[in-house]
Amino acid sequence: MTIITTKLARALGYDIKNARIGRFKTPGGFLTAPVVKLDLMQVGPATVKNVSAVVFDFKWRGPVSVIIGMNFLSRFVFEIDYLNKKITFQKAQ
Repeated sequence: MTIITTKLARALGYDIKNARIGRFKTPGGFLTAPVVKLDLMQVGPATVKNVSAVVFDFKWRGPVSVIIGMNFLSRFVFEIDYLNKKITFQKAQ
């Protein structure tokens, strides 16, 4: 699932105090956190409407505002080129 920080959620105008609360299993145990629906999410040319995102502050990741989840990525065939720091997308069939 896609994850965004509290700071980003607020900057985008989401009311996280009144958002539904989800419960998620993580490698470190269970987590409860607000879930918002992003009207539009775009990564390069890849665009998806109505993507759910967990609002969670993942401070151990450094200056990151979003972790792209499979609820976004699964709509595409994608390739990650780590050497050139590039990701390419094609529509899934």
